[in-house]
Amino acid sequence: MKRKPLIKIIIFLLVIAIVGGLVLVVKVAYQRANQFSLMEESPNISLPPNYTLDNYTIEKILEESCRLSNDCQLPFDYAVQSRCPFVVLCLQEKCTVVCPEAISGV
Repeated sequence: MKRKPLIKIIIFLLVIAIVGGLVLVVKVAYQRANQFSLMEESPNISLPPNYTLDNYTIEKILEESCRLSNDCQLPFDYAVQSRCPFVVLCLQEKCTVVCPEAISGV
């Protein structure tokens, strides 16, 4: 007669382990899906040392529409300027020339 409570406890623990495992699998799958979508959205931009795209100033909003920053090209007149390492980002579905902020104290 004492086996019934023991079996119930074992079944209960197995159910908790299975549900916990499923939750973990779903969480990992969700994180990986978001990681890949972020990689697709992230522009392939190389900045000089001491510059970051965490902050930037907008120089010009171009007429070109975009979905990703990789859809945009930096206009030549910005590429030849030396006052800033200009890059072009897709912001609000428009190609936008920005000047990345210099990191202070580095």
